[in-house]
Amino acid sequence: DIRVPTLDNPWSKSEFDDALETLQTTGDYEYALDLGMAWTGEWYPYAFGPFLQSHGGDIIDTSANMANGALNGEAGMAFGEWWQSLFARGLVPGTSQDGADRETGFLDGRYALQWNGNWAAVPVLDKFGDDMLFRRPRISETGQRLEPQAGSSAFPQLPRTRTARTPSSNSPFRTNTLRCSPMRSA
Repeated sequence: DIRVPTLDNPWSKSEFDDALETLQTTGDYEYALDLGMAWTGEWYPYAFGPFLQSHGGDIIDTSANMANGALNGEAGMAFGEWWQSLFARGLVPGTSQDGADRETGFLDGRYALQWNGNWAAVPVLDKFGDDMLFRRPRISETGQRLEPQAGSSAFPQLPRTRTARTPSSNSPFRTNTLRCSPMRSA
């Protein structure tokens, strides 16, 4: 079973990893998580910075205005190893992801979870209606609250139901948005 995270009780990193592994092993999805690797440029620091920050790292050390020691510091390297493991374990599509798959893969049920922004909420709400719930990202081993960057519209979308269920092709459990794909009773 996958526990549905809340703002007061977010997933830990190990819970998030376990959820991804569980979703991938169902065979119901092409990938457990769509990170939007088809998008490039500003998407990468905007979307993935919160994951880096949830590990205790950052892109730059703002007190010294330099990346050295921040991005390549101990926390940044731990993030990098975990991040690389998502691809190595086959949990996420890589940079060869087709842009059309990024746009429709979650809606079509090929991805169990999707990391996205609020600009993508309307099609999801149109398809899944009130069965979706939006959450801000908060994944941390230290309990440090992971908030979107200033001006960010990042948030997770999760089903309203409070019980964890096994995903299927016809129920939503999706997630700058963590969207979750459709769910079914276990």
